[in-house]
Amino acid sequence: MNAPTREQTFWDFSQVDSVMIPFLGATRGREPIISFSTVPAWMFKTQHPVPYPKDPDQTDFSYGYQGSELIDPTSRQLAEYQARLVGWYARGGFTDENGRDHRSGYHYNVPWWGVLNEPEAEHFTTPKQYTQRYDAIVSAVRTVSPKTKFMSLSLCCWDEGPRFFEYFLDPKNHLPGIPIDMISYHFYAHLSEGHSVADWQQSLFNQADGFIINVRYIDAIRKRLAPSTKVNIDELGLRLTAADDTSPKAIPKIYWHLGAAYDSYLYLELAGQGIDVITASHFISSQEFTPTEVMVDGINGHPNARYRALKLLTDSFRPGDQFVATSIIGPQSKVILDALSIAKLPDLNVFQPKEMAIQGIATKNGKRILMVNKTMMAIEVDFKEAGRILRVDIVDEESGDGSPRREAIKGNRLTLQPFAVAVAAVE
Repeated sequence: MNAPTREQTFWDFSQVDSVMIPFLGATRGREPIISFSTVPAWMFKTQHPVPYPKDPDQTDFSYGYQGSELIDPTSRQLAEYQARLVGWYARGGFTDENGRDHRSGYHYNVPWWGVLNEPEAEHFTTPKQYTQRYDAIVSAVRTVSPKTKFMSLSLCCWDEGPRFFEYFLDPKNHLPGIPIDMISYHFYAHLSEGHSVADWQQSLFNQADGFIINVRYIDAIRKRLAPSTKVNIDELGLRLTAADDTSPKAIPKIYWHLGAAYDSYLYLELAGQGIDVITASHFISSQEFTPTEVMVDGINGHPNARYRALKLLTDSFRPGDQFVATSIIGPQSKVILDALSIAKLPDLNVFQPKEMAIQGIATKNGKRILMVNKTMMAIEVDFKEAGRILRVDIVDEESGDGSPRREAIKGNRLTLQPFAVAVAAVE
């Protein structure tokens, strides 16, 4: 899109509509979060005009990094641009800079609007700049969609994170009446092609544990400054790269099961901390761009094990379900108990072994146990103290890319295969 002139504007939604309209139709009745993240470069002060690819299927990663200061320092131009985007889908169209009406005929509900994406990277936005732009965008969008709520920040760079959270979440840095409905941030674990599965296993879950610690730190800032603000970790991804930082030519099947265990482990840990929304990255992509992050194969369209495990979680658990105190009696916990001379295992999950993650969850449909095998080895689980196991749905190498397999339990024992994700129904 080119900058408007006094004679002409250049609004064209033909490419965007081809994706947005099916998406908005498919998510009716739900609460999708929509974000048009990259700002047109002509809104920024640059030495030379910044071109954009003429081919809409071509990616230009440098486009969003041109310029850091808006031509309009009040952010009004940027805010009106975002409001027009919302108006196109929520109010049947908009009026452009020259007073000309553009009619779409669309009247979709826009429950959430994401205000920019990875701003500390795109245009090198400072916390103060982002907060001003956020306030302006929120004010403008509310004039065309009063009920819309807003997701903010979507940060990617951890070294920039604390100062962003401290500044943005402080109400005194915002205009009166501007809500801070939800903050978001990203995390990607990285694995290298050519390493063994054992190396991947250790590296991946070490990275996950480090991220979980960071989440506690960020949430402490949120609880201090804006305790009613929700949290969405809106890009939670896993990336496998070759030595030259490109995507590998072949991706082993076990990688997708490792990814499924990683996603499910983070779900278990982050939901337990009270994080409101966790969003996996990416659902679909091309073979050239992030093919190791997807949940659906870019060539044949078939779901992989990551998708199957996440669907198992969303089918099994709902908002309002309660995590219950969960203890595991195993070799590691027994050593700790003996050392501390504790006669009875406390009703806590502090003695969970490193190789597994297990969480009891009280749902509207009865008791469930979520289990994640974090290793490349089979692990036997004894349910003797948990109650009678009615059935177990499992995503593992045996289920492959297909739907979770259902296993009836005979006795009290279940063997979880490498990187298995399982949900047991308990009576």
